[in-house]
Amino acid sequence: MLHPLSGPDMTATPPTTPSARRDRRRARRFGVATLATAGLLGAALVGPAAVASPTTSSVSGSTPDRAVLAEAEADDATALSGATVRPGDAGAGGVGIADHEGNPSAAELLEQCENGIDYCEFHPSGENIQRGDYQLAGTAENCTSDTQDRAISWSRTEGETNSLGFSISASTGVKGIFEASVTSTYNHEWSWTETNTNTVTQTVSPGKAVAIHVAADRSTVTGQWELHFGDRYEGHYYWYIDNAEISAPTFQTPWHTRTEEIDANC
Repeated sequence: MLHPLSGPDMTATPPTTPSARRDRRRARRFGVATLATAGLLGAALVGPAAVASPTTSSVSGSTPDRAVLAEAEADDATALSGATVRPGDAGAGGVGIADHEGNPSAAELLEQCENGIDYCEFHPSGENIQRGDYQLAGTAENCTSDTQDRAISWSRTEGETNSLGFSISASTGVKGIFEASVTSTYNHEWSWTETNTNTVTQTVSPGKAVAIHVAADRSTVTGQWELHFGDRYEGHYYWYIDNAEISAPTFQTPWHTRTEEIDANC
């Protein structure tokens, strides 16, 4: 799910032009302590995004002040009819789709991240490592009347899959952000592709064949992408990509091999 975030309505008059809004946000970044002291910062950041406290900059620029951007977003906080369309409405817990302004895809948002925006970060929430599906790697037949040994050479490459419609491994900035987040959170390197080549010798009965199936362990990381824009993108300064899943072969782990005797096609 993609959702923008904005806070409850505030007393300050919203800026009327893009340049005025940018100047006003920059000027207020040094006075945000008054918002936090008054308890307004916590009120402005609602839903799951409120627990994320980014401290590092990403593709370009530095981390924008969350309270200032939340205030600039306040004029979007209009509750719309329907169960899923609540852009910036505090009652929605920060969950909403901005159909009235635009509904960018995860791939479109990550393209913006790749091009460079105020803030783009990935927040992992879990990692699962398990054996991937077995895939056929090679076969050998014995069409003689005697039992024979057959050497089967095979090679297979496993790569990235994800739920985003965007190739992270082919990117530069987005890939670096994801890898740094995984390394700092789970203390291991991330591999986008792994290739295994091997030769297996099998005893094959007369009139039979042997099939070699191989599988790699795969790491699947789930988390949230958080993006901040200096100017509104599709009507909002904040966008989130929830429940993102990125999977790739686990870095330098042994592969699994399984053999199966089948009828030969002699």
